[in-house]
Amino acid sequence: MRRLAAIAIAVAIASLALVAGACGSNDQANDYVDDVNAVTDRFDQAVTSVASEAPSASTPSQAGNLLDAFATELDSSAAELEKISPPDDVADLQARMITQIEDLSDQVSASADDLRGASPGRAARELQAFVSKATSEGQQVNATIGQINDKLHE
Repeated sequence: MRRLAAIAIAVAIASLALVAGACGSNDQANDYVDDVNAVTDRFDQAVTSVASEAPSASTPSQAGNLLDAFATELDSSAAELEKISPPDDVADLQARMITQIEDLSDQVSASADDLRGASPGRAARELQAFVSKATSEGQQVNATIGQINDKLHE
């Protein structure tokens, strides 16, 4: 189960590789990217800390607590992103990305709740289901990030 908890966190981390760069001539776009990257950097550091605890999650309750800590980081990142004013041409995409991150947080929280009180075998199955859900949500977030990057580079 420890390995699955680590995999679950790693999948979710990979889903949030946010905006990497903007066009060099647009100060608003560059400031936006800097602000988003600052949120991403803080998120990565916090989640790395949470993920480092994954190997010690040897019970379903501990794995649930680990996922709760991850959900808290997702919620914090979504709240920070909401405070960032995006360029007009990506405002709708940013709103979609925030909603997707919040949806991922909901999935993580639901998985954490499902783990508590589960047998170790059921907990392993719940973590596998979470990995599948997180992968799907992560792909949606990454698609939106790609669209944001495309718009910023137009």
